[in-house]
Amino acid sequence: MIMYIVYTNPLKDQDLEIELKENFLRLAGIIKPNDYIQLQKVLQYFDRSQTLEIFIQTKGGALKEALEMAHFLEEFETIIHPYKNVDSSGLLLLMVGKKRPANFFGTNPTFLFHLPYDIQTGNVLEDSYVKDYVTVMSPYLKIGKNEILQLLKNQKSISVNKAKKIGLVN
Repeated sequence: MIMYIVYTNPLKDQDLEIELKENFLRLAGIIKPNDYIQLQKVLQYFDRSQTLEIFIQTKGGALKEALEMAHFLEEFETIIHPYKNVDSSGLLLLMVGKKRPANFFGTNPTFLFHLPYDIQTGNVLEDSYVKDYVTVMSPYLKIGKNEILQLLKNQKSISVNKAKKIGLVN
């Protein structure tokens, strides 16, 4: 088996890198508009009978874009490996993994839940985005929709142990 080496640098405002090698997809950076289209292009010829292994490190980004990407990735058989941090809207991408191993090569990832910044500052996005966010996550987690909303309101990173308890990783 050939292992795809995941290399990441500290994420500042780095664009999302979407790179496919064989059945290994690397997503690293900030999710921005048009990343969904780029993801579709990268995976257009991927053999869907194969398992897609995704290595993800992101501080999140554009919520609407992440929702579209998550819905698209649900069409694939996936194993998603969190690397270092998977935060904010990036959690949506993590959630669609059929398998989500907790530790990748001994890293101890963290996971940040929070309400979208536009909602926090009073620039209310459509409420449907938050409902869709919760709807995407709820089938995968061992907690209900109200507990998910509470995590979003608390705006804190959670550890791997807490992530295992609520079903975010397995």
